[in-house]
Amino acid sequence: MRPWQVVTGLAVAALLVLFAFGLRGNPRFIPSPLVGKTAPAFEAETFDGKTIRLDDLKGKVVMVNFWATWCQECRVEHPMLEKIAADYGGRADFAMMGILYQDKVEKARRYLQETGGARYPHLLDLRGRIGIDYGVYGVPETFVIDRAGVIRHKQAGAVTQEFVAKVLEPVLKEKTVSR
Repeated sequence: MRPWQVVTGLAVAALLVLFAFGLRGNPRFIPSPLVGKTAPAFEAETFDGKTIRLDDLKGKVVMVNFWATWCQECRVEHPMLEKIAADYGGRADFAMMGILYQDKVEKARRYLQETGGARYPHLLDLRGRIGIDYGVYGVPETFVIDRAGVIRHKQAGAVTQEFVAKVLEPVLKEKTVSR
């Protein structure tokens, strides 16, 4: 064999191995550089004009869900978010909010009416500034922030019962501030 054939063969073999290993992982998983760091502060208005500041929620576990009306997976996850709000929303140590990401308010109002309303506040991020601070690259994306204001988890894709059991409940069970 000629040297260029050997090199070409090795290069093709290496690419096939890399491709095979790449298929084994979760293609939706993109680690967030923010996990383990203080959550970016924000202040935003709800649909009815109230202002919510993340800093005012220190001492609580906070779940922040970025969503949009044009997102089909958001529509699928909405009943689970409503269930989480019903199950945990009455706790003094928990806060949950949706953030309307780069969308129109009137469309969002209709969407929430069609999907059964909202048991938790929804904030406006019409220009995507909060989403940029959180590194949102697609919706839905959900962040769990601990009592100390540290991002503990980023969920790309729909929130599920498994998410509640493996992510949210363990953070809620922690009684002390982690940092």
